[in-house]
Amino acid sequence: MVDGIALASAAAVAHCDPVRCGAYDSRNKSSPYLYFPTLVIIRAPKSSEEKIQGIAAAVESHGSFDRFCYQFAVALHLLFSLRSDGHVYAANYLRSAISSLAVKGSGTTTVTTVGVFAPYFFIEPTTILPKDVFGFAAETEGFAALVTPGEGAKMPFFERAEPVAKCRHVSEWILTYRSARTCGMVLFAMNSGEDGLDEMQIRDFDHDMFVLTRLSHEEMLRRKRNRGFVTPADLLWVRGLSKLPHPAEMIQGCGRLRMTLVHRDLKHGRESRPTPYIPDPDDAQLAELTLNASKPAFCCCGKSDQKSRGVSRIITCGATKLEQSLLGRR
Repeated sequence: MVDGIALASAAAVAHCDPVRCGAYDSRNKSSPYLYFPTLVIIRAPKSSEEKIQGIAAAVESHGSFDRFCYQFAVALHLLFSLRSDGHVYAANYLRSAISSLAVKGSGTTTVTTVGVFAPYFFIEPTTILPKDVFGFAAETEGFAALVTPGEGAKMPFFERAEPVAKCRHVSEWILTYRSARTCGMVLFAMNSGEDGLDEMQIRDFDHDMFVLTRLSHEEMLRRKRNRGFVTPADLLWVRGLSKLPHPAEMIQGCGRLRMTLVHRDLKHGRESRPTPYIPDPDDAQLAELTLNASKPAFCCCGKSDQKSRGVSRIITCGATKLEQSLLGRR
């Protein structure tokens, strides 16, 4: 029971991402504005004890924070089937808790690191919560649970695809693309085999607008100069058990890519073979991915994870600050 409450609460964070309006796609007349997960630029000290303060300060000062607090409080209100207006008080408490973590003016002289941070995603919500449980924007945009457990859901291989050239062996497309999670072709290829990812060649893109990729911008440009393209296999994160990418993984901020799909393998002399996991040129534009998920099941109790000293210090610091915030409100 306790684990179920903790999992549902953590999964709800992704559903409550306020999202942000980014690129404008003039080709899509019905819905020209493209929405992206919330990203925050952080300057966090390298020391473990102070890092949580730097992250909390960046999140608190971001314009999306108040909206997230309200939506997350509403989500908890619905999850626990409360009947009062307690979500208003919960939202105020969330703001106070983060403020207590964001200790400003500490006078630290340690070297800071600068990076991009996606704060509103704790754990993968798919299999834990229904797809449209709260009715928030993150659910509509594909950044929350992608399918309700026990029910199927379909998503297109590409949000929008315009053919540039097609033949039996290769095809070239201009794609509306936001992140790996919103591209059905990437989801299909990464869960079917590595060949599919390697045969999706990204040739024309703004490397400065690629965010949260495995390769740095310099490595991306070097690989593009050497081969003429990069692939999702180059850019996706190294992952463990997760079958789905993070909402902010491999974001292209301008919302547009030029991609070549290799439909037949030409590496074996004159005889070509169909490339696994890549649809035929005539099917790629309208192809759909069917998603299915089951609910988590308890198997057995495993050994407790061994936390490093740095992680333990951060957890202790966070718990202390939250307790101080709670005592201050009494």
